[in-house]
Amino acid sequence: MKIAVLTGMTLVVATAAFAIDRYESTLGAGFSDDTVGTFVESLHGRLRTHDLQDVGGADVDWSFVQETQNHSYEATVMNTALRFSSAPASGKVTMNRCDATGAILTPGTALNVYDGAFAARWVATTSTYNYIRITGFAGLGADSGYEMQLRDTTYSIPRWNNSGSQTTVLLISNTTSTPVTGSIFFYGAGGALLATQPLSVPPNGVQTVGTASITALAGLSGSAQVAHVGGYGALSGKAVSMEPATGFTFDTAMTPIAH
Repeated sequence: MKIAVLTGMTLVVATAAFAIDRYESTLGAGFSDDTVGTFVESLHGRLRTHDLQDVGGADVDWSFVQETQNHSYEATVMNTALRFSSAPASGKVTMNRCDATGAILTPGTALNVYDGAFAARWVATTSTYNYIRITGFAGLGADSGYEMQLRDTTYSIPRWNNSGSQTTVLLISNTTSTPVTGSIFFYGAGGALLATQPLSVPPNGVQTVGTASITALAGLSGSAQVAHVGGYGALSGKAVSMEPATGFTFDTAMTPIAH
């Protein structure tokens, strides 16, 4: 308790029992972001402000992510004086994607040489829940704030067509100076997964995928999704459907999920 005396009056002020960010609570287990039982969900495009203020021990911030199979994601921490690492290091906060047991599924990586922006990027292999865990260290104060954002980085191609006399070619370019890898998932008109093709685009380069050469797509049409670990906005592209008899071409843009 803190006691202050003001002109003969005694004012009793309770010392805060939790850190200053809005996701901490005195209500007990299940009401804070300190454990895997967190109520905090990371949603596409939503920016959240947290802190890692030490109020009796190193603070840990958990948030859960509802992952969709064959979608790609990027969780980013930024706009902070903190420095990050995927493994414990002196003076650094750790940030990783974990499962419910705390096992690391995707280590965070630095987005610049100062470690001031840090991200975990992955492609979900199943539809499930996993977590982003950020762990502080003893002695951090109220100035330990940071922002966090989750983005679904999957691109959508609403149509490819290999039926009749048409064929479709995908043109996918890398807008960054680092390689981008991932997968292209081809779905039939009814939503069934028909084929998966590897994606590997060199820095500032282009990958061309001729769907006519993919046996499982012969005589069919449908949609496609591009999942990758290049980060939001790393790619651009389109599907070009060609009609040899007329010489006409039909372009379908590859679009990110807006936020």
